[in-house]
Amino acid sequence: MKIHLNELTEIQTGYPFRGAIIPRTDGGGTAVIQMSDLGDLLSPRLDQLCRVELDRIRPGHLIEEDDVIFRSRGNSPSGFWIREVFGPCVVAAPLLRIRAKSNVLHPGYLAWFLRQPAAQSHFELNSQGSSLRMVGKEALESLFVPIIPIDLQRKIAELVELIELENSLVQRLLSLRNASINRILNHRIGEGNHDK
Repeated sequence: MKIHLNELTEIQTGYPFRGAIIPRTDGGGTAVIQMSDLGDLLSPRLDQLCRVELDRIRPGHLIEEDDVIFRSRGNSPSGFWIREVFGPCVVAAPLLRIRAKSNVLHPGYLAWFLRQPAAQSHFELNSQGSSLRMVGKEALESLFVPIIPIDLQRKIAELVELIELENSLVQRLLSLRNASINRILNHRIGEGNHDK
């Protein structure tokens, strides 16, 4: 069974900042998720976000655990599952916040599905702009999402999480290996200079 995303979720545009986002230096305020905070992982790291002073925040702009953040601009529109929140946090426009209305849609499954070829084809057909693609809220709302048993959705989300962890560990291992090799080579170069 496939259902339009807007029948399963509430979708809201990100907080409309007027001008530059100026971070606070004292660590207080409200955390802000910006486009630059979203990398290749399905779940962004939220513990090191920029924090700002916001006077009037509507409750609908605050993100909650199990929300999905949608990157609507660029060549690969993507979903990001928010697994945990560290205090008050908003997403900046043009990001969109997706919140499930019922328990028939697992957020990890949704974030994964938004990256799949069927969703990407829909976004490509319904995007605006030629050099920098932008997927509007209406295009996201009209996306058909396959609804499978929630246990299977959860298993897909768990598998994707394990793949993310494995990729992260492999990258860390490669980085450590490269640093180790560079240390050895630099040490050898230093020894060679002393011999002359």
